[in-house]
Amino acid sequence: TLDIQSRALRVTAITVSAELGGTERVLLDFAARAFESDILLRVIAPRDGPLIRILGKLGVPAEVVPGPATMVHESRGGRRLVAASLALPGLRAWSRRLRRHQTVRDADVLYSVAFNAHLATLGARTPVVWHLHSFPPPLTAPLWKVLARRPAALIANSHAVRRSWVRGVPEARIFTVRGTKNRSDHTPPLSD
Repeated sequence: TLDIQSRALRVTAITVSAELGGTERVLLDFAARAFESDILLRVIAPRDGPLIRILGKLGVPAEVVPGPATMVHESRGGRRLVAASLALPGLRAWSRRLRRHQTVRDADVLYSVAFNAHLATLGARTPVVWHLHSFPPPLTAPLWKVLARRPAALIANSHAVRRSWVRGVPEARIFTVRGTKNRSDHTPPLSD
């Protein structure tokens, strides 16, 4: 059990991109509101980018734990399976570096926001929450549904996404939280 009654919940978010796509905007929305729920959020990404700078402006610590060049961010289309297989060795190495990182070791909860980030959390000793923004990839859905049993909880961004994952996961561990994926009212300008 966690003794969080007297302190903020320490959440470390793992992302595989520091760009500003939909997944990163969901993370920004969480970051902008975490303090309201007594959450001390920290973010780790494999490379620098606009997300890191915006998080800094929001007062959220964000660090780069360098990821290998072969680790791709959400490859699209029919090449997703090929891209994932090429990225796997680098992803495993990055996952080991993450587990040794102090921000991960100090966390009460790890929060991942993309498929490769979900994979990076699989060996964690800390409770993990996956935020699901899309349906399981068609070719690997059975595998993903087995892997999705490992996190302590899953957050789905819609009822449809929840239903697509729930067949492999106990219903009590998957929650629907409608996100604000395309909102940018909390995103400060990048220029200083």
